[in-house]
Amino acid sequence: MDYKKQSWENPHVSLNLRHFSGDPADVIKLLKREIVGAIHKNQITSQKQIEIYSAIYNALNLYKDLTVMPGADYDTDSTYLSSAIKNFNEDFSFLAQKYNTPENPNCIQAYARIKSPIKYMEKVIQKINEYLTEGRDLKYFNESMRDVIGIRFIITPPKFNLANPIEEKEAESQFFYDVFYDLMKYRGINNPDDEELTAGDYRFLDVNTRYDKTKLQRIKERPEREGFSPVVLDELKSMKLFIPSSRPKFMEHIDRKVKDYFAYPKYMLYQALHVCVIPDYAYEMEHLDVPSGIIPPATQNYAMEYQFRTYESDLHAEKGKASHSESYKPHEKEDYHRLLVPFYIDFDQPGEREESQHNPDGEQYRQFRKSPNELSLRSFGESYTKFYGHPFEERFGLPFKKLGGLFTREEIDGILARRLKIAYEGGSYIVVPNQDKICFPSDNIGIYLRQKGEKQSPIEHLDELGASDCIIHVYSDTKGEVFSKYERPKTPIKVFTIRKISPPTRRKKRDDSREI
Repeated sequence: MDYKKQSWENPHVSLNLRHFSGDPADVIKLLKREIVGAIHKNQITSQKQIEIYSAIYNALNLYKDLTVMPGADYDTDSTYLSSAIKNFNEDFSFLAQKYNTPENPNCIQAYARIKSPIKYMEKVIQKINEYLTEGRDLKYFNESMRDVIGIRFIITPPKFNLANPIEEKEAESQFFYDVFYDLMKYRGINNPDDEELTAGDYRFLDVNTRYDKTKLQRIKERPEREGFSPVVLDELKSMKLFIPSSRPKFMEHIDRKVKDYFAYPKYMLYQALHVCVIPDYAYEMEHLDVPSGIIPPATQNYAMEYQFRTYESDLHAEKGKASHSESYKPHEKEDYHRLLVPFYIDFDQPGEREESQHNPDGEQYRQFRKSPNELSLRSFGESYTKFYGHPFEERFGLPFKKLGGLFTREEIDGILARRLKIAYEGGSYIVVPNQDKICFPSDNIGIYLRQKGEKQSPIEHLDELGASDCIIHVYSDTKGEVFSKYERPKTPIKVFTIRKISPPTRRKKRDDSREI
């Protein structure tokens, strides 16, 4: 659980989300409360620190605004995320109907994801440092957080059967650009920047920001500047990736809106086209209030990112040397953390298409069949399996979809945080303390921390007691109140858990013949 503390970090607010193990929404709520509390208690006093933590607070508001789904299955109100998923399906349908053929049924494929809370916060910290180094105005900080939600289109061009292999690759590259441009025209990339958006249109954001007018040129100079050596170029050939010798004419007049990493690859030969947009419905969304003491953002640009890759470049980006796994710390894919798991938006799998909806009283009121060609937000269990590469039940003992019918929300939070584990005893499933991770309660440590809390942060107190790290578990009650509790481990484990205590609850015996 490596975490490099920044020189500007305030000791009363912990930005290391690896300290937390609750539901993402609850963790964000607690962190926002810590920031406001530190400002109101005059623990954050300098103007620069107020600006920094206001930018972080606004970034947390942004993440929550972008990623919330309707409150329940029977809640039909649109949110930014539900509207985005609807548009993603329209995008896929538009391209698939035009380009997918019996001869090339997978010409167009689509995937989407929501950045995990931990990776989001790490990017926030990285961007804060950039803003401080370059002297940027932190009121515009949210303009940099453009890729919380991203959709990726994978394009497999048809074979043109040209005799010259180079000409064949050039034709495939032209096809790749054409598909990209088709969808961008569909969403209004050629509309004037000051034109009022109509339904389904997007505002396309410039590559060069208000502070960096040379970013587009730096993208084009990257291969030469980063020095693609003969060894690297030989690698490129062996991976069957291809850099086109020319680009279509239509790219010239939209260059300032597109990061063309296809013609100008990034380090490790990452190839793709990136476009960031603000959809029309973003301007109709209600924004979360900013409390007193927090400097409000200057703009409310709720953006998302489109990526286009060829099949070969996607394979290289997802599983090759340009993969995100290279950017993760070596232990992260082995050391599970709930807040490290991104949420995926993916196509339904066979057997998942029939679902029953229930009202709050538990009565079934609607049944429907999902389309196998419909993108939808995947559950935590499905996202876990996709991210870690093994089934959810392999680590937790039961499929994710079984947990809701067996345990309370608090117990599920404990299971996902690995403070609790599932046991089968006397014909029923129960949760019991996970001895490797659990920290048993002690009133003495709680009193000690409360007494010392005026001068030092809880994290520092735990460090004094010999903890190398700390995990804080939080959750909300029905009124939205956040609870937490300081505890001391029974065994000499270098991990602390701070959580609200709930004794293990036995479940009624169940029929052993029931399928698990």
